[in-house]
Amino acid sequence: LELTNSLISYVSKQGNYQVIPNNIGLNNPGAVANITAYNQLILERNRLLENATPQNPLVIEVTSQINNLRPTIIQNLQKSREGLQLAVSNYEYEQNLVSGKIAKIPSQEKMFRSIEREQQIKEALKPSKLILFGVDPEALGLPLRFPEFKLQAYDGTTYLLVPTAEPMNQDTEEGKLLKSKFWVCLRNLFNV
Repeated sequence: LELTNSLISYVSKQGNYQVIPNNIGLNNPGAVANITAYNQLILERNRLLENATPQNPLVIEVTSQINNLRPTIIQNLQKSREGLQLAVSNYEYEQNLVSGKIAKIPSQEKMFRSIEREQQIKEALKPSKLILFGVDPEALGLPLRFPEFKLQAYDGTTYLLVPTAEPMNQDTEEGKLLKSKFWVCLRNLFNV
């Protein structure tokens, strides 16, 4: 990009009938071809002027070709500069995307470690048997519902859903029935 900018500045400031540096690493084949043709015309004009005046028809023809080619070279270089600026912008955009992703890595790593730690704690504390006294299984994040007084296995844990202790503690026929169902389930749960 700097090379193209320098060449545009040089061509704009130099005299009309001076050669333009050609083999300086331009990536625009059109501009290189036009510069080569321009330089050949300049050399031809200078050769003709050794034996003729500027009013000579051959000199006038070559001068006209030079004058027509010069703006084309400047346009080629400007288009080349625009293409390079676009490439630089795309590169900077991609670089910012990558930098953003790299910057997120520590926070993502922290999040993954937090999830891993949480999983380890759950595994360490995970009961093999769990009695739910009046607690809805969905409230614990279980993806299922099951009836009271029925053992339910899920994800390595056996669950038993029973009503709260208050109805079982009542000295009524219903309270005695609830206690009896509960004791039967406990025996089955603990294989007694």
